[in-house]
Amino acid sequence: YSISLASTEGVASPQGVQYAVTTIADRAPQVEIRRPEQDASLSEQRTAQLAYRVVDDYAIDRAELLFHISERRFGVPAQTVDTLVLPLSGRQPLQDAAYAWDMSTHPTTSGMLPGDVLSYYIRVRDFRGSEPGVWSRSPVHVLRLPSLADRYTDLTEAQDQTSDALTDLDERVSALSEQFASLRDEIRRKASADWRDQQEAASMASQQASIEEQVSELQQQIEETNQFMDENELVSEETMALFESLQEVAEEIENDALNEAMRDLQEAMEHMDFSAMQEAMERYEFQEEQYRERLARTLDLFKNLRAQQEMEAVINQAEDLAERESALQEETAQAASQETPPSAQERAELAEEQSDLAEDAASLEEDIERVSELLSELRSAPQ
Repeated sequence: YSISLASTEGVASPQGVQYAVTTIADRAPQVEIRRPEQDASLSEQRTAQLAYRVVDDYAIDRAELLFHISERRFGVPAQTVDTLVLPLSGRQPLQDAAYAWDMSTHPTTSGMLPGDVLSYYIRVRDFRGSEPGVWSRSPVHVLRLPSLADRYTDLTEAQDQTSDALTDLDERVSALSEQFASLRDEIRRKASADWRDQQEAASMASQQASIEEQVSELQQQIEETNQFMDENELVSEETMALFESLQEVAEEIENDALNEAMRDLQEAMEHMDFSAMQEAMERYEFQEEQYRERLARTLDLFKNLRAQQEMEAVINQAEDLAERESALQEETAQAASQETPPSAQERAELAEEQSDLAEDAASLEEDIERVSELLSELRSAPQ
């Protein structure tokens, strides 16, 4: 098309610029679940914090959460799919949204048992005016409700990592302490520092920086493990409070004064100031001793708290096992008292429950033996 003008006297303007209007296809919307991960565990509270992004080239009209029990530890998976409407900020074409999903009160999810798997996805519909919108869906995600034994297994793995990290830190700090002692003796013997000594100090500063990074990672690891224990109610309130104290002790390991003393030593070495070297080495030696004591205190406290936590775990799992055995005996007695014999599926479910109980009982025996060995090590450790 073009636009032309004419005066009241009939004089027309020259032919204007030609314009063109073309239509473009309305693309389908997109949706991505950003949290939780595609395969995640469900906490004891049976809640999940969903984070999702929806995108369209024009406008989003509706978002829905669809879910069902896709795997059951006992029984047949659900055949129907439930739907919840998710919140959106109007019809904006790009939205990062969140939803606090409480599964403890919904009829479908409130009855989930340990071992059950919940599958879910999000679908969105775009807005096309008078025409019907187009639906798109995310990939399927799953939430697994772990058994008590599964949760304790996850906790054991996390605490193994913490134990390894603490042990490695202790070894690295001890090695660095020996390296410093060698450098200190060399400087005092010569009453000066040469190029090799400066390189040694630079190497120590680099190692100390690496250790500080590892300490930060350890602190984060302890915090995440504490959160996992709290969310899944794996320890008593008293033990949880002690683990929070462990987190505070771990946060005290870092020592800026130690790093400052090393920087002052390097500066004194560059200026060949032996008196300043002596003063910096004395401060470094004092701060390094404080550092090692805090690390040792953290390691000892962790070992004792872990032993206490594992004793509680054994007791809790034994109680859980007893409750499940009692429930199985009742189910078996009810099945035997019925006028009609149990179906093949019912017999198979009872047999599977018996097999699971036997496996968990054997696993509990191993846990008891491990805790016994751990307590024996603590008793024989030097005080």
